[in-house]
Amino acid sequence: MSSEISEVKATTLVSVIIHGANNFGRELAKTLTEQGSKVIVIDVFDKESKDHIQELKKNPNVDFVEFDGMDQLFSTLPRFDYLFYLQFTAITDGQQYSSKDFLDESNKLEKSLKVALKHKAKASIVTSLEKNKRLVEITQMEDGKPKPYSDLEIQRYTETITAEHYDKSGLNVRIIRMGSLLGNSLFGYGDPLLRQILLDAVNSDKITIKGEGLDYHYLIDVEDAVYGLLRLTFDNQTSGEVITLSYPKPLTTLSIAYKLLELDTEAKRIHFDQDSDTFVYQSQYTPAPNAEQYGWKPKHTIEQTFITTLKSLYSYNNKAWEVKKDTESKQGEKSAFSIVQNVKTPFGNIVDKIVSPIRSVLSKLPTSKKDGESGSSVRKISKKDLAIFFVVLVFMLLISFFLITPLANITYGSYRTYQLSKTAYADLQSFDLTSAASKFAEADTQIDRIKTGVSRLSWLFTITGRSELGKDTEIMVFAADYAMKGAEDMAVSLSPLAQYFEEFQPALSFGSDGNPTTTTEYRTYLQELRENRNLLIRASESLRFASAQIETITVENFPSRLQPFITELKANNREVSKLIEPFKETVYFLPEMLGVDERQRYLILLQNPGEIRSTGGWLSSYAIIGIEGGQIRQLDVSDIYDLEGLLVIQGKEYEAPQSMQNALDIKNWSMSLSNWDPDFPTASKDASFFIREAGKAFEIDGVIAMDTNVISMLLEQWGEVKVGEEQVSVTADNLQTKLIEIHNEFEPGSQRKSTFIADLANASITKILTEKDSYPIVADVLYDSLIKKHLLVNLSNSDANLFFSSQGWGGAITNAHLATPVPVEWNWGSNKANLYLEETTDLTMRFVDEDTIRYTYLLSVKNNSTTNTYPEGDYRNYHRILVPEEADLVTSEGFDQTPDEYLEGGKKVFGGFFTVASGSTNQLQLIYELKREEGGYFPLDTTGNSLSLDLLIYKQPGLAPGTYKLSIEYPDTWAVVETSDLNRGVNELTSQFTQERDLSLPLMWEYK
Repeated sequence: MSSEISEVKATTLVSVIIHGANNFGRELAKTLTEQGSKVIVIDVFDKESKDHIQELKKNPNVDFVEFDGMDQLFSTLPRFDYLFYLQFTAITDGQQYSSKDFLDESNKLEKSLKVALKHKAKASIVTSLEKNKRLVEITQMEDGKPKPYSDLEIQRYTETITAEHYDKSGLNVRIIRMGSLLGNSLFGYGDPLLRQILLDAVNSDKITIKGEGLDYHYLIDVEDAVYGLLRLTFDNQTSGEVITLSYPKPLTTLSIAYKLLELDTEAKRIHFDQDSDTFVYQSQYTPAPNAEQYGWKPKHTIEQTFITTLKSLYSYNNKAWEVKKDTESKQGEKSAFSIVQNVKTPFGNIVDKIVSPIRSVLSKLPTSKKDGESGSSVRKISKKDLAIFFVVLVFMLLISFFLITPLANITYGSYRTYQLSKTAYADLQSFDLTSAASKFAEADTQIDRIKTGVSRLSWLFTITGRSELGKDTEIMVFAADYAMKGAEDMAVSLSPLAQYFEEFQPALSFGSDGNPTTTTEYRTYLQELRENRNLLIRASESLRFASAQIETITVENFPSRLQPFITELKANNREVSKLIEPFKETVYFLPEMLGVDERQRYLILLQNPGEIRSTGGWLSSYAIIGIEGGQIRQLDVSDIYDLEGLLVIQGKEYEAPQSMQNALDIKNWSMSLSNWDPDFPTASKDASFFIREAGKAFEIDGVIAMDTNVISMLLEQWGEVKVGEEQVSVTADNLQTKLIEIHNEFEPGSQRKSTFIADLANASITKILTEKDSYPIVADVLYDSLIKKHLLVNLSNSDANLFFSSQGWGGAITNAHLATPVPVEWNWGSNKANLYLEETTDLTMRFVDEDTIRYTYLLSVKNNSTTNTYPEGDYRNYHRILVPEEADLVTSEGFDQTPDEYLEGGKKVFGGFFTVASGSTNQLQLIYELKREEGGYFPLDTTGNSLSLDLLIYKQPGLAPGTYKLSIEYPDTWAVVETSDLNRGVNELTSQFTQERDLSLPLMWEYK
């Protein structure tokens, strides 16, 4: 969308309407587009707004964005000129709101005002005059004040914040208090009492008035309201003002009732309800200055407005009503906004051209004529003959126009759309976006033909009694139109990324001498990708909107032959909608990550899980990659011990973290031990610290840790890679053997280890970049590695880091993990014993009551080593278990000695050595209790009659998958509601699985 707006002329207005998916918002958007403005409507998509959104989307100059996409829109919107915040449409009369609702509304307002200031836009905050009047009435009463988080309180807060923004920032903003709206489809909007009177007038024989009927109502016709709002917004003199937009003279309830009776409504009398418990307070309310003071004049009289409202209300209630002719004539038949114009439709033009010569001849020919000599009559073409000919001709034209041509358009258009969309979806999946975009565009053209055909066939659905089929057909075509537009926008917006992947050739290779092989950069593609961000947002909104529409279709309403195609359309749209989501988020940081503005430096850590450490394994090698303009401009691959040797030569020593000193009995800290902290964001900072200290880089923009399982998974797909000058074959089967050989042959000061790693990395990267057909394979492996925590990512770019963290790929240990014990193993035996282990974890959670949980953690480890010769041997593991600070240890067994207990990083840690000798099995058990404390962490949430538990079972990065047995015991006063597919027993939920990743298990109970 941003690229589209950036391309409009500077003279074209761009307007944003907040809370605009309603009757008034539609009228406002329509009027703005008629004046040449581009309009963006932001609102929630639900069953109430759905029809309005459908109508809005029919206008090509209107875009709709859900509130979920509001932040993304505002962050990338290049410009806009006017902001209309229709707050009076967003809050329901008399409703009590939660603090969350109040905060959500205030956040939307704050963001809107800030972005309006940023773009120097003119803003109008439209509130309710009726609500302001009621607020004054309440405060005039003794000790009167509105209820917290009520509709009145939200409006008061809105006006207060708006005034503060004007005072502090000079924002060009005005507060417009809107009168009660009347007119077509608006029956006293914003005034419940007025609305009830109108309903009485149409549906009852009497109009009931509570009290004496002397309360005042400030009314306005919707068309006058729209044009008044625009005039006030455009006028700079209104900035900072509070203005009333309504007819200057208010009407009492009683006078409105009499006016309705004059108009010959259903009601014939007025009933005064003096016994009502409802107290109607007649206040001394003085409204803000009227819009007339700023040059606005209403074009409709109050009588005209009531007539329009009643006609609409009668139609809404499926009733017929006509105003008395003398009354209507007195008021005038024309509205100032109604310009009556006689125009011919395209069909009318065709008929006119055909019959005009006939009409000309018919006007000149007599029906009969006397012969000059004989006087006999000679028969000529009669008017009857011409009339028959005309009727037949019109009938044939109608049949062609409303039956034959529509059927032909639908048949051919559907066939072409199906064929084009099918191949286009395949192009999307293979990332051939240019081809996909052209096919989606052509398919959208075909859908326009289908829409026309379906519209002309609406009569056929009606007379055959297939209205449901007709309705579903219209929805399907409408949804397909948006699906095609969304898919096309997606393909176009991502085309620069596809071109970048297609053309990329690295300027440097791993293991090279550092001289670039090409000067090619791809900055233009990255800039285009960044400019296309909002186009991708629009694509996402269109696809989401299409999906919501398609899901409402009943497939069984269609002929059986068509049902498979409709089902396929649903499935394809879901797939594309699913495909777009990660792209929608990643395009916000991908250009920056690839150095569109400046060079980005990333530290790559290679870990060997055969010797397990906190974040995945022993740190063996590292690489620093500098990317600028989408091109690799810096490459440094080295062994960890080379860097440590450099620091020793420089005379630098570092003290290890206290917990590491206590656990491992060491003082000095080094790069190879930098991943002591199991929280990867913390470990990333520690590793970056050593890189900076060694002078390898002064700034690191991200740290990526990968273990050798990633390379092994790639090798399983490739078969082998040839490494080094000797072209040594490396496969998934011999990779660990090669790594072990390097360790055995390594001598201090030797470059053998780093050369092999560099050569292996070079061969792998070269294979990835040159064999582009393998992109899907590589993408699958990397995705699987992120899921299974063989790949961890921590980035300085906040948007990027938020994305990876939200997916669980950042390696952070959060409070959510502490619902179960978090085990962290650290192999301190100078071997690769982890390659020979089988582990089984038993966890029992027993809910003593809703405030107490007893955990029993049991780890069984079998060491299949047959010798103590490297790489096999005893498994000497410093085993840590992270739990909430509030947890209390009950007992422990299996540690070599009494375990340490300390606090670190906001968590309590139980830790100690746990040794498993070669060829033996050992067990470690820990029992602890967690009680609910004020301000402390407790995983069980109790709300009303419900108890909910979100379990997130932690999997240590790099650790081989083991068997996990889970048992959750709960009191017999609880009834389980949500089990997450766990097995149900008597007051117990159980499961057994092989753990390859973090596992989320939402559970819920209710009190019996």
